[in-house]
Amino acid sequence: MPQTTETPETAETDAWVAYLEDTLALSIGDTDRASRLATICLSASTIVRAASTDDVGLPPARPASTVVREAASELLRTTRGPLDTVLGLVGRHWKIEREDPDDAERRADFDRAAVVAREAGDHLTETWVLVVATSEYVRTQRTATADRYAFRAVEAFESATPGLGPIAATDHVWPGLATPDSVTAVIELFARDVAVRATRRTGRVSEWDAAIDAMKAVALRLVSERPTLLVMTLGQRATYERATGDQADLTEMRELSERNVLLRGKYLQHEASNAEARGDYDSALMWHRRRMDARLAPLRPDLVGAPARTLTAAFRDLSVSERRRLNAVANPAFEMSSSLILSGRTVTTAADAKAAVEWLDLADVLWAGWGKNGLMAVRFNRHRLAPGLTGTAVADLLDISRTAGRPGLRVSAVVHAALYGESRLARVVERLDEMLDEKFTSLDRARLLTARSWLTRPGERTADPQSRLDAAEALDLMPARPATRLRDIARAAWVLALCARDDDEPEAERAALEEAVIAAGRLVLNATTFSQRSILAADWSVVIRRALDFAREHDDAALADLAAEVARRDSVGVLLANASSEAGAPAEVVDAALAVQTAGRAGEVDDQQDASAESEPIDPEADELMRSGIDARVVVKARAAYASAERLLGPIGSLMDPRTLYEAGATDLLRELPKTQPTFILQLLPSTLAMVGHDQNPRLYRRLTWLEDGEPAEYLDYVRLWPGLLTDTALTGEDDWLDGTPFLPDPLVEALETATADEPLRLLVVASGLFHICFDALEIGGGLRLIDRALTTVHTSLAGVRYMLANPRSGGEGSVAILDEDTFGDTSFEKESLERWFPVTRGVASRSELDNPYLEIENSSVFVMGVHGGDDANGWHQVKILPSGESMTAAEALNYRYPALCVLASCNSQMRLGAGVDLSGFPTALFARGARTVIGSVGGIYSLPTALIMSRFYADLHETGNPVVALRTARLRWLSENPTRHDEVASWGRLVIYGGAQY
Repeated sequence: MPQTTETPETAETDAWVAYLEDTLALSIGDTDRASRLATICLSASTIVRAASTDDVGLPPARPASTVVREAASELLRTTRGPLDTVLGLVGRHWKIEREDPDDAERRADFDRAAVVAREAGDHLTETWVLVVATSEYVRTQRTATADRYAFRAVEAFESATPGLGPIAATDHVWPGLATPDSVTAVIELFARDVAVRATRRTGRVSEWDAAIDAMKAVALRLVSERPTLLVMTLGQRATYERATGDQADLTEMRELSERNVLLRGKYLQHEASNAEARGDYDSALMWHRRRMDARLAPLRPDLVGAPARTLTAAFRDLSVSERRRLNAVANPAFEMSSSLILSGRTVTTAADAKAAVEWLDLADVLWAGWGKNGLMAVRFNRHRLAPGLTGTAVADLLDISRTAGRPGLRVSAVVHAALYGESRLARVVERLDEMLDEKFTSLDRARLLTARSWLTRPGERTADPQSRLDAAEALDLMPARPATRLRDIARAAWVLALCARDDDEPEAERAALEEAVIAAGRLVLNATTFSQRSILAADWSVVIRRALDFAREHDDAALADLAAEVARRDSVGVLLANASSEAGAPAEVVDAALAVQTAGRAGEVDDQQDASAESEPIDPEADELMRSGIDARVVVKARAAYASAERLLGPIGSLMDPRTLYEAGATDLLRELPKTQPTFILQLLPSTLAMVGHDQNPRLYRRLTWLEDGEPAEYLDYVRLWPGLLTDTALTGEDDWLDGTPFLPDPLVEALETATADEPLRLLVVASGLFHICFDALEIGGGLRLIDRALTTVHTSLAGVRYMLANPRSGGEGSVAILDEDTFGDTSFEKESLERWFPVTRGVASRSELDNPYLEIENSSVFVMGVHGGDDANGWHQVKILPSGESMTAAEALNYRYPALCVLASCNSQMRLGAGVDLSGFPTALFARGARTVIGSVGGIYSLPTALIMSRFYADLHETGNPVVALRTARLRWLSENPTRHDEVASWGRLVIYGGAQY
């Protein structure tokens, strides 16, 4: 996040300058003179400002640093005693820029001031001196010195009776600091605060939590007078919780903000940070807007909710002092631009790109003349929004990389120039060379190395053999492969793959491709919007496609499985985010979704949000220590989050766990399947999926796995994907999809030729992006269809199959059925069969009956829905119309638990997800909540044939206990009785079995 730094030339001046001039006009012997000089020095102190927000009797805001320094020098010249000396020594160095060469003198003065206070018996003033010194050295990027002062501050406070404190040097009484106890508590709290920050900076993660507890104990003593200080403390707790992999618990902060409107802004700020931590930038945008309005409400209620352009026009002509007081508007304005950028919406939607620019215009106006670091961050964001980086833009980014106050912004600027610059790239390489000679944290150094390796990769005009060494070193600097650097990991690994390919080293290329694919997979899981996913696809589909092609060229089945599993998950994060945001989704599902979204991105949010705060750089060695401590905690919490998601959301939850990417190989999976008949796993992956991508020749990647003479056999190839299969046209042109030739590789065709109707082969189809295909109805030659020679089930992923096999469920008793006989009279055939073969049938007609806890849906043998169903591009909005006339969406179906077998023999019960991989919909909701096998449908189905087929199905199910066999048998029997309807696929072929791998 950006940081602003005050400059002497542009800070608040007029009123405080006049106050100083009036003071200096008094005679040296006047008792008010020294007191007023001391008041100037203390009025600039964070401690006074934070503890006394309703001050009266002084000029507004803070005195400029030049005013403080002049007052301090005069106070030191005419000192009355120890306190004047202390304030003079501290104040005469107030906020000198970090280029100041007199650091040794400043440190000597701080140390002398601490000694003077201690020798005077005033340990409270000594503590204050050390707190101020800490803040000053943090601001000037000398964190090692700052941390020593921070820990000394706590030691000084705890060493003896506090004393009177620096307030005693002035006759002015600040509300909130009117009693010795309040002064003592406030200074102790800030001593604890700098210790908390120092503990974090020095990497002492195990002590960080305890330091916050100590700070909170002090804040609670002050809560009745200064609840703002408790909110500040709770903010430290929230930062810790997010840094270690949690969503921050904001309950206490929210309650405080409800009682005191002045605290609302901080609470809203942390809600925005929580949203950012889980990748929900749309919510973050909303929270930042509310934070802005909370500040506007008491000042300009007429501007609450106003657009950025209106605000910019209203504030453009304000004085610097007036604009400084609107920093709480400038900060969220900047953050809103960042949220729009990070959401991906500025790439996909012109209106959002325009809005982001307008929020930056507002921040620019409010920070003009005083917000140095904030203005640099605005410049950087403007370049992030530009469609391309011209030579002028690159030069500006290089300037930011030299002059920005925060190391992170300096690194981000030069990296952005490296990745997106269109010219002056040789100068970018030179700047990277310079920065790599500086001292940065290991993760920032990895970013710089990755950027240089990218600019010098094979084929570039700045190509250099050093590229390979840089990429390898970058990966070595990120051994834990943190979520914060997934893009750098993927890019560095991709550079290694390109270098290895250029050097004709297939083993090295294979290892690098695996690394790049895994990093891309984790990025995909973290995407929570289609816009984010689209950007990821544009960046990384080339990696997935190259891995698939490499696997085919080298018969590398394992790499093919890995790349395909990543491509299949390109909407899982979106799927879960959408489910958690649906109004009808249950609270436990929402909580599980938020937990895994946070776990996947742990550490990705920079919690230093206030653009007017001082920056807090971290020493590289301390950063390593902190990272190791945080990573250990994140791993534990992530495992717990993934376990909870799997428990609550079944295979969908398991797909969010990146570890399942490594575990889901078809060859190993084949060994876990039942061996009752020849079994084949067919994986289909069309390049029309965004995460695979294609040139002008779309293709269908095919991978077949089976046992031959007891040993696994593998087949990989791809075929041309003809236009009729490129899009789901809601079953228009279904005949284009019935030719089995493009779907069935030669070894599978040969096996089908030897299979018989009585001894079919077992086929599991992982049908990524092809869930609109009626696989049982595929023509296989000789007037036969796939159903004639195969027991076929359809699956979303290899990991999903593995989950089903590893988590079997036994059937219960009877059935729970929702059958609309009034609308579909033919349903009576299905109902009669259910009542005969599953006699404990419990009929349901309404939502209230479904909500009856005694219904115990999950303990039945089968859950049945025979009602009208409607589809929707967003699969969570697939809807079923109950006999009562009420509707139930797929999202609302997540509120119930289901048995292992579910039957959705109604229209539009397919896997769906708009604009990408078909995943969500009613089948997904049932799988997430306990189902292992779901009979669904592709589009609309005919009422009478379906009812007759399902009536036979229940009889066969009762006999065999195998729904896969039962549905095939029922349909073949119906076809034998209705031979003229064999080619009428809509009457029988649109029924499909999802899951069921255990049969």
